[in-house]
Amino acid sequence: SSKGNDNDNDNNNDKDNDNGNHNGNGNGGNKRKTGREVMVGIIHQKLSARDNYWLLDVHRRYEDFGKDRFVSRFVAYDVHPPFDIVALSGWFCLGFADEAESDGRFGSTLAGKNTQFRLDIFSDTYDCPIIHFASGFSEAVDNSSRAIIAYGINDCHPRMFFVEKDEIVRLLIQ
Repeated sequence: SSKGNDNDNDNNNDKDNDNGNHNGNGNGGNKRKTGREVMVGIIHQKLSARDNYWLLDVHRRYEDFGKDRFVSRFVAYDVHPPFDIVALSGWFCLGFADEAESDGRFGSTLAGKNTQFRLDIFSDTYDCPIIHFASGFSEAVDNSSRAIIAYGINDCHPRMFFVEKDEIVRLLIQ
């Protein structure tokens, strides 16, 4: 993990709501002139009808859940031991690859495919895959104001995209 900034957002309340069922990946940093220095990563949560949490629901609200669903969030950690969580973004999902991404020498032959299998949670359907897993998160080499996120789509093919660090900060402090 490298260092970033959360503009002095000390949102420790969300820390108590995290059940620990996640995987973190470090990110390249962005020092800002004001605010608190933090390390930023991505964690994910697997939602499954087979999970004990959902099985314990006496109202049976989760019976329509598919096998597995994944959502992600950004997490900001203090840079000093014990590396407390100081901010969490809301949950989000990572998108499909467009068909145009299949062009060229390094294009994916699966880009634009399997888009009919979309993330559905309760009665809402989102324009992203059921399964996404962030496997890389780093500062962009050519532009320190951006980060690059690498992830897998539906356990089938890889994708990478750039995100502005200001957008990550916005998600962490909103």
